[in-house]
Amino acid sequence: MAFYAPAVGRAASIGLVAGGFFADVLSWRVGFFVNEPVRVTLFALVYWLLPSDEGRREPLDLIDAITSTLGIGLNIWGPIHAGEVGWTRPGTVAAVGGGTLVTVFFFLYEARKTSSILPLRLFRQPERAAS
Repeated sequence: MAFYAPAVGRAASIGLVAGGFFADVLSWRVGFFVNEPVRVTLFALVYWLLPSDEGRREPLDLIDAITSTLGIGLNIWGPIHAGEVGWTRPGTVAAVGGGTLVTVFFFLYEARKTSSILPLRLFRQPERAAS
């Protein structure tokens, strides 16, 4: 927390100023693309500099990355889409159903792994499980 709090404060301050600059000089749409180089750089740094719990680097697990991202995305997009067109539309039903299936698959896949992106032991603590 001692490192996180000042980093968030600096990032929020810089982000607001940079976002205002890009929106004023170029376009408000540029703000969506500014984060991509930062994300890619941080991803590379974390992958190469931080060892795993066992002191060795784990290979990138694309199944974890794809299923977690797709599950969250569909579970968010489905209700948003439902607010616009209704819950009975095929796109809404497919998004909510697909998001549920992908999320269940993600949890089943994580339960069988020794080194997972989301350790399921975290849900044994009531405070974390509730959130």
